[in-house]
Amino acid sequence: MSVRRVRAMVPTCRGVGAGLGAGVLSAAFVLVEAGSWPGAVVVLVVLGLFYGIRVARRMSGLWPEAARLSGAERAAVVRATRRGEAVGDPRLAPSVAGYAGALRRAAEEDRLRRWVVVLVTCSRSRWPCTTP
Repeated sequence: MSVRRVRAMVPTCRGVGAGLGAGVLSAAFVLVEAGSWPGAVVVLVVLGLFYGIRVARRMSGLWPEAARLSGAERAAVVRATRRGEAVGDPRLAPSVAGYAGALRRAAEEDRLRRWVVVLVTCSRSRWPCTTP
């Protein structure tokens, strides 16, 4: 495979990884709570597909510099940013700053969504929503 083709697949691989993780975890909850194998399969497929697409598109938009990095370079940038460590290669320093900015923008965008999740959860709950 050519380098160009592998780099074009990066958002797809990222989406499959995130979608599969979210789908498997949610399907396990459905299986444990409802005991329904068909329900678990539907949750795995639907949630995995939609969440994976959302994550891939969102991160591609927030951190477009990732497309020009190799897998090892991208992993080094993410590791350095999340752990707060120095990146080994000085030419990756702008990518660390770009990824940190993307994480900040994603957190800002999700601030409103968190309240929507809490409100929907409380409105659908059988018990009143109380804060500790």
